[in-house]
Amino acid sequence: MERGEELMELNRQTSDRHAAAFGHVMARFDRHDKVFEQHEKAFTQHERTMEQHGKAMQSHERAMEQHGKAMQSHEQAFAKHEEVMERVTAALDRHEAQADDLKIFIRDQNRRSEKVVQHLLRRSEAFNAEQSRRTDAIVARLEEVTKEQKAQREALLRVIDRLPPPAEAA
Repeated sequence: MERGEELMELNRQTSDRHAAAFGHVMARFDRHDKVFEQHEKAFTQHERTMEQHGKAMQSHERAMEQHGKAMQSHEQAFAKHEEVMERVTAALDRHEAQADDLKIFIRDQNRRSEKVVQHLLRRSEAFNAEQSRRTDAIVARLEEVTKEQKAQREALLRVIDRLPPPAEAA
């Protein structure tokens, strides 16, 4: 009879240990679920951030295309201006005998050319300033996204570091 009671006591102790171990395992599962949910939220935020980054890059690419078109327009205007100046120079060579008239004509052409060049330079500077502003905004946003990603990555690593090693979980 004593042997039976002894075995019963051993069974109760083993059962108590198993119940405690089961409670410990369930607590670990609960912690794991919370960490997993946090990870899912961080991943979702990361996906949103990447979408925003993609949109910003598309906007930047469109701006660069516009800049390219504007530069082509400027190049065409300069080429046209050079053609006009070549024609003016040829006309001046043909009409050197008419000095007074040519001086007035040259003065007028220089004023017109200067106005055109100044106008083109102002437009180019305004466009370049706008592109610089947009590029600065994109770069600032990318730096912000990079900082957010780094902070999220560090937070995830801290959470992972707090988890017990795989050998203890088993």
